[in-house]
Amino acid sequence: MSNIREHAKGRWPEIVSALIGDRYADTRKHLPCPATGEGRDRFRFSDRSGTGNFFCACSQGEKDGIELIRCVYGCDYRRAIELVESVIGPAPRDERREKAQPTRAERIWPTVERSRRSRYLAGRGLEVPPGVRWHRSLAYYDGDGRHVGDYPAMVAPVIRGDQLLTLHVTYLQDGEKAPLEPARKLLPARQPLGGGAVPLYRRGPTLGVAEGIETAIAARMLYGWPTWAALNTTLLEQFEPPEGVERVIVYGDHDSNLAGHAAAYRLAHRLILRGYEVQIAIPQTPDTDWADVLLGSKEAA
Repeated sequence: MSNIREHAKGRWPEIVSALIGDRYADTRKHLPCPATGEGRDRFRFSDRSGTGNFFCACSQGEKDGIELIRCVYGCDYRRAIELVESVIGPAPRDERREKAQPTRAERIWPTVERSRRSRYLAGRGLEVPPGVRWHRSLAYYDGDGRHVGDYPAMVAPVIRGDQLLTLHVTYLQDGEKAPLEPARKLLPARQPLGGGAVPLYRRGPTLGVAEGIETAIAARMLYGWPTWAALNTTLLEQFEPPEGVERVIVYGDHDSNLAGHAAAYRLAHRLILRGYEVQIAIPQTPDTDWADVLLGSKEAA
């Protein structure tokens, strides 16, 4: 079992910023409750001793960062660990045990299939990129590790270089996302995912990168450049272009809190300093991404 609290110690501002919002990571501010939005000064992030501590009028006393994530997301302990590890990578585990037992992602990957058709993607007006795979019946486990059922799934590899880091899974039912919470999961990985991405299309000298898988597919359909998916703002900032890429187009989301802008510009700044040619593209309408833009263009036509 990993020691997530020790692993996260000193990194809670980064975690809170990624999972809840930048303003909630500021220890100087009194803010509304991040779970309910109520009040004006009910909440304060203290991060005492680097453990993510916080005070909130709706909770009893001072609690740590894991409890904060559980409260805001309304999830159990296991799910809170998954969320924290999605930002900072998995906590160290017994290395001998990890080598002896492949991860679930490594066990699943040899069993997936290719397909040129997808009711799920077609229903969203999206093409099937060559980088996604499909599983006919994949087990779904809830936050307590209980087997809920088996579902068809869209499976996308997260790679860094030539290394498979983990799998992003979208559980499906009748051509739609399955009625599960969450229906999308990033499976546990052996190491942090920073620098990795989902390789949806064959790379070329110009490569696009977006946050979500469907957003990346839409950007490719709109502008023609092969586009990969970084999966979230934190990983978008950390994206590392693969070998042979000279120009990067960052297809950011237009979040009303500007989180998508911030991640896109941080990535662009870092890559420009390293000699890449970089272009940023963000939809004009707040709270939209490139999948929304593609859908709007199809409806207008």
